[in-house]
Amino acid sequence: MWMSNGEIAGAYRDAKDKDKQIKILAQLNLTTEVHIKNILAGFGYDTGGKTASEKEDCIMDNATEKQPGFNIPESVYCAIIEYGTVLEMKMGKLVEEKKRIDAELTETMNRLTDQKRFIRTMNQYKDIFEEQK
Repeated sequence: MWMSNGEIAGAYRDAKDKDKQIKILAQLNLTTEVHIKNILAGFGYDTGGKTASEKEDCIMDNATEKQPGFNIPESVYCAIIEYGTVLEMKMGKLVEEKKRIDAELTETMNRLTDQKRFIRTMNQYKDIFEEQK
């Protein structure tokens, strides 16, 4: 699940336990608590903790996510993580757009079905009326 920055700020604003909410938001959005704190800081929230630059955030991700046995430069790792995040966000938007299009298509198909029924019914009444003449 990926939330917009505004949704993250709204969820934080409405939370009773702010510290716990930061952890939950990080888990829901597949990111770090530092990244969530950076987003909240952008909305003027004082999260009571240290925020970090994007580079520090990536280094933190690297420390927690990097698999043993892989030795790649930090800059390459951060670029891959950043690009992957961008792709995930784009994919999320595309999935939402597909859902919207599917719902619109279903609605259109239902309207067409209703119109077909109406036309069939009108033709039946027309036939009955012509037989009575």
